[in-house]
Amino acid sequence: MDQDNHLQLIKDIYFPAETIGDSGTSDSDNLFINKIIFDWLNEKTQKSIKQWLQTLGVIQRTDLTFLNKTIIPNASTYNTSENALKTIIMLFMLFQKHDIEKKELNQLKKLKLLTTRGTLIAAEQCCFCDQYKPRLPLEEYLKAKEDKFLSFDYVTSDIFKKENEDLTERRRFFIMMGVQEELHPIVFNRKLTSYEAAGHGFCD
Repeated sequence: MDQDNHLQLIKDIYFPAETIGDSGTSDSDNLFINKIIFDWLNEKTQKSIKQWLQTLGVIQRTDLTFLNKTIIPNASTYNTSENALKTIIMLFMLFQKHDIEKKELNQLKKLKLLTTRGTLIAAEQCCFCDQYKPRLPLEEYLKAKEDKFLSFDYVTSDIFKKENEDLTERRRFFIMMGVQEELHPIVFNRKLTSYEAAGHGFCD
């Protein structure tokens, strides 16, 4: 049973972080075991039941456990226009603390990111907008035709950003997620159908 007294699947629910409170982290839109039940589980006599729930997959909610249990398995569908900014800001904080590295970020290439036009597309389909100061600035030449440039709101909306921040670390973070900094040739070993060609961005 969750904090709103609704029954939930074990895979979707967390123990609240005891040192922080029911929300567990900066993101509070999640399901936690009901506080009354949680307090009961923390009684010494109920230790075995809590351990049993842990073996079934109920874990304490932290940003890191949430990433591994919820975001990565649902990378292609997790982000929405409502949570796209705060999710990435949370992940960047984990990256800065070295809690996550290339291994985790490589699993987020399908995670949808906001473009400069407010569209959500997979990280691996994004390019840096010119404000990120990429190695090869492309936005000025392609922005009229392409809606694939990463929104700079990920920097301007981050309340933890430093004044006059060097963007190198942010670019490295996004590159590990698949965002492209320069053009790369795509080699096809066979002739594509018109449908396949359109899927790769080619047009008549």
